[in-house]
Amino acid sequence: MMHLSWNCQGLENPLTVQHLREITQSHKPVMVFLSETHQHSHYVNNVRKKLGYYKCSNVDPIKTAGGLSLWWKPDVSVEIHDSTNFFIDTTVSFVKSCTKARITWVYGPPYYSDKATFWSSWSNKKRGDGIPWLVIGDLNEMLWQHEMEGGVPWSLNRNIFLKAFLDSNNLFDIGFKGQQFTWAKKEFGEVVIQERLDRGLINDDWLLAWPDSCVTHLTRLGSDHCPILFEHCPALEKRRPTFKFEAYWVDDAECFPLIEANWRNTSHSSNQQLWKKNLSTCRNQLAKWSNRRFTQNRLEIVHSLKELDHLQCHRPDTSSFEQSAISSRLNSLWEIEEKKWHQRSRINWLQAGDANTRFFHLTTLHRRQTNRILKIANEDGYWIVGEKLIRQAFETEFKKIYTSMGPRDWGGLIMWGSTSGY
Repeated sequence: MMHLSWNCQGLENPLTVQHLREITQSHKPVMVFLSETHQHSHYVNNVRKKLGYYKCSNVDPIKTAGGLSLWWKPDVSVEIHDSTNFFIDTTVSFVKSCTKARITWVYGPPYYSDKATFWSSWSNKKRGDGIPWLVIGDLNEMLWQHEMEGGVPWSLNRNIFLKAFLDSNNLFDIGFKGQQFTWAKKEFGEVVIQERLDRGLINDDWLLAWPDSCVTHLTRLGSDHCPILFEHCPALEKRRPTFKFEAYWVDDAECFPLIEANWRNTSHSSNQQLWKKNLSTCRNQLAKWSNRRFTQNRLEIVHSLKELDHLQCHRPDTSSFEQSAISSRLNSLWEIEEKKWHQRSRINWLQAGDANTRFFHLTTLHRRQTNRILKIANEDGYWIVGEKLIRQAFETEFKKIYTSMGPRDWGGLIMWGSTSGY
């Protein structure tokens, strides 16, 4: 499911409307947020209806300055909580998945005199944790020096508002794929300043609900801002999972006998061949055993909790032995879950904060977001996008590195070897 955010800088431009039509037809975003429409509701609604969006919420511009418009399709149900000249705050219910999220659509103040009031006001708009939250739009703010090119030199105070907003609301930047900057200023036909002003921010609850969410910067046309496309349920290429030796396996009595039974030394093959064969056999057998032994771990936890609750409600005086057995089983199951996510977090943080599964799970998801390679440039300077093409590019490059193009005349080496014996 996709959502579009674009500072279109006026819907009166035919090229802007044509580009918007192309995006909505190609990507089919369920929700569209436009800032700086420069037009009142009647005009904006005519454009919206032509593009096939059946409901909306508009904030009219002041004369011809500003203006916000949020459109959506029947796939979602939208509740508007608050709206001003700078944002529309919503709760969105996704009909098919029966899930709910908070999405705040933002047009950040462009003038410094308005920034402090706007960003500090967010501390009064929290509605509690536990719900996925996305903040998206033209924030008119940057986080890092590398997010700008040209113009006034970077100031240490340039990111204070956005950084404070992220810290106080436990949000983080999701990153992007596509071109580096989302806004460009031209003078005499030449780009003189470029900045990344448009972005998507999410909280941990959003990351847990949709861990593969991503932002794409689309082509800049009809405005000096790029449209940004947010996708929170992307169709990912299925791939065979990498084998990992799980730390919790060693606590199971079946683990070591299984390894001993499949690590054989009776072959007449060379040591290297024997090692590879034993490694492959053990890996396959451990994977099969783990699938049989631990796949239902989460279901067992849920079932055990229900069973314990039933005993405590209906047989509290006669089931102490059974309750104790279930508690012991739950403790073992939770230890397995904690070791699983602890191993994936790579950091021994059991002493820090909440030593629970959610903590380690989030650590893993944050690392995956950081480590994702969304695009690479090939040797000709062209950007390669897509997991399959990126993997092929890496394979091709490493084959070049480890393939020698030198001569194949080994005569001198052979002669030296034959005359240098003891």
